[in-house]
Amino acid sequence: MRKRFAVLSRIVTVFFCTSVGLAHPGSAQSTTPTLADLQWRVTETPAGRFAIVAGQRAMVGGYTSPGLEVWTHPLQLVRGYWVSFRVAGDTTETDGRSSMRTLEHTPTAATRVYAGPGFTVRERVFTPVDLPAATISYVVESSRPVAITVHFTPSLNLMWPGGTGGQEVHWDSTHSAYIHDEPSHRFRGAIVSRQIASHDAIQNDTRGSEFERSLAFTLRAAVGGETTVSFAGSSTLGEDPLAIVEVLASRLEEHEQRARVRYAALHVLDIETPDSAVNNALRWAQVTLEQAWVCNPQLGCGMVAGYGPSRGARRPQYAWFFAGDGLVAVDALLREGAYARVREELAFIMRYQNKRTGAIWHELSQSAGFLNWESAYPYMFVHVDISFDFLNTVRDYVQTTGDVTFAKDHWKSIQAAYNYCRSTVPQGATLPNIPPGQQAR
Repeated sequence: MRKRFAVLSRIVTVFFCTSVGLAHPGSAQSTTPTLADLQWRVTETPAGRFAIVAGQRAMVGGYTSPGLEVWTHPLQLVRGYWVSFRVAGDTTETDGRSSMRTLEHTPTAATRVYAGPGFTVRERVFTPVDLPAATISYVVESSRPVAITVHFTPSLNLMWPGGTGGQEVHWDSTHSAYIHDEPSHRFRGAIVSRQIASHDAIQNDTRGSEFERSLAFTLRAAVGGETTVSFAGSSTLGEDPLAIVEVLASRLEEHEQRARVRYAALHVLDIETPDSAVNNALRWAQVTLEQAWVCNPQLGCGMVAGYGPSRGARRPQYAWFFAGDGLVAVDALLREGAYARVREELAFIMRYQNKRTGAIWHELSQSAGFLNWESAYPYMFVHVDISFDFLNTVRDYVQTTGDVTFAKDHWKSIQAAYNYCRSTVPQGATLPNIPPGQQAR
């Protein structure tokens, strides 16, 4: 199955191999804008434009309809996030799902521009590098005050196929926040804004109240000022969502700068062709590879396979871990010289190698840390070919970098994968067989 990051990774790899004479080290481009300066602007279409803003521990993504999802891995905090607008003195409201005009993307943020009778609103989505948090802020241009109503459905649920159960939502007037939690308090979330003027009432009882029902609150949006909604979530007992929001709010400029540095420091490969569109795509491909690096507090940090909408299933396309896609990404990372990230990804893959057979795994859901993923679900070691790809990739890494020490340090895992691959070749044969119930590409 081909996935977005795998395709983009192959673009970098193939183009580098065919155009190596045009490549220049990023250090020689000191006067050239960095990857952090990339911009992409498109108009909205009837089918919608997908936006994604990904940090290492959080992501916000989606279309205008049915709305954005907010994730702090492995938790979905919110789905169906959309806005509507009412200009002071008007009797009708403008639905943001039909009034979005343009989408502006940089590596660190996405800005969606809405326009209606007498107003323009810029909505900016941001996720910090390493906090399980995000912000969505609004700037209004209008001659009259504009009220912004935020519509959302609370979730506080694990990524497919996990689930929490018992979720509740409370209004915290002290912090001007909706608080999400469940009886064990292992999973918690917060939606916070000091500029909330009114909000839907919350009733939690045992007589039919539904948790995942749409809620709304209205923001006081001063013309020319910035109005911000913050999100935070936790799946560990040591993190408090309200404290995380406070840290982000008090040091927002610092976190914005850190996000910029994350991409500015990535300019390790520059390819110039006569086609500016190709040049731009190759630069965005390097950004995309970095956006694929996700840190899960239960599982560790590794490459996810791609971002997209959940479409109601708490399964945002391929935003969980696939070893095969990670190996394709490694191929591209090697060509751009990101050797440290390659070592991290290979080590992550080996961490979950089958201890009994030596097989390399296929996929690992973000919620796997709360499940008997290996034994109770049929997905982890279903692909035989991943182990063969792993051996080829380790060989490529050592040949490219000369890092024999890495191979020696991980020799036990490498040898186990080799023995597994050998076990699939029948005695006297030269080609492997696919065991019953398993697959290969």
